[in-house]
Parts: sequence; structure tokens; C-alpha cells
Amino acid sequence: MRKILTLVSFTAFLVLTGCVPSLQPLYTEEDLTFDPALLGTWRGEDPGDTWEFTQGHGTEYHLVVNETPSHSSDGGKGEFTVHLVIVDGMRFLDLFPDEPDCPLSSLLLVHLVPVHTFWRVLQVEPSLKLAYFSPGEGENRDWLQSLLKTDPTAIRQEQVEDGILLTAAPKELQKFLLAHLQEGFVEARELQRQQQEGEPEEE
Repeated sequence: MRKILTLVSFTAFLVLTGCVPSLQPLYTEEDLTFDPALLGTWRGEDPGDTWEFTQGHGTEYHLVVNETPSHSSDGGKGEFTVHLVIVDGMRFLDLFPDEPDCPLSSLLLVHLVPVHTFWRVLQVEPSLKLAYFSPGEGENRDWLQSLLKTDPTAIRQEQVEDGILLTAAPKELQKFLLAHLQEGFVEARELQRQQQEGEPEEE
């Protein structure tokens, strides 16, 4: 498989997000649900870091992520179509980037392949806790590469530059994620609900 170009280089994607990208979604229509408790704006430790969920079409969410500059990121804004997926009673978010607002040349567009990333929903209230599917961190660093060296058929994928691009179908992805919950998901985000103006403060 030829090198796949995305909005940023694949190596930069891995460094900045730490997520394992997938060409295919995690869900089929029967796996989708909608929880209104996700709607609203959630903020990180830095008040400028926010995730804003609004209702999209059907069971879809529209997500706007704002990040302040940090040592690992230049900050900025991203917009995504999000699906809430239930697999064996566990909840996951499938994030897929929306098309950029700025005009891009048709030649550039045909070289851009958007990808899905997967997040496990650990809780929604009182705070939103999410863990993203990662190739490895801490004691489990590089667990995915190690697994694929031992068993290259563990999951359909392609080695792209310095990382892994999953190419498996949804049901295969689901089975693989469930089998590797402990090492595959890293608790990376805890977000607090941002109150709207005029709402009473929570005690």
C-alpha cells in the first residue's frame, strides 16, 4: 500500500495525538446510540481547552475541539462528526474530521484521507472521562507493534511511516478493541461541564 497522505504527515499525527488511526469506522448502524448527557461544553484543566458537543443528524454529534498552545501543540480548533457506539455494554466515541472550512485545491483534496480515532467513554457525570486507543504508553509502550511482530494477522493494518494504520472492518475492530481494553486505552482526558451563563453554581 502506498504512503497515505493526510492533513498532516502521519508521523506528526502520531506525535501530536498518540491515537491509532483507522480507515474504517468502529460502528455499524445497529451499534449506535445517543445520550443527551454528552451535549454541552466541557473544559479541561486549561479553561481554553474545550470540547463542545451539539446534536447533529440522527444519532450524530457535532464536536468542536479548541486547544490552547502547549509544549506539544500549537493549539487551534478542530471540528468532528462523532458517533456514540455501544459494544458489549461498553461505550466508545468514534471521531471523524469534518471537511475544513478553508478552500483547498481539488488536487490537494484527492490526496487527503481522513481517519477515524476511537475513545472509550469511562463516565459522563459528574465529569467526562475519556480514554483514547493508543499504540502504547508508560509500561505498555509499543504494545501494539510488539503484538503485530508476534502475530501480524492479529488485526488488519498497514505500517505507514513510523506508525500503524488500521484497515479492518467495524466488527473486527470491535473484537480487537474489546480484547485489548487494558493495554490499548490510556486515560487521557477528564473534562468538567462548563456551566452556561445564568445557571447556578454546582455545590
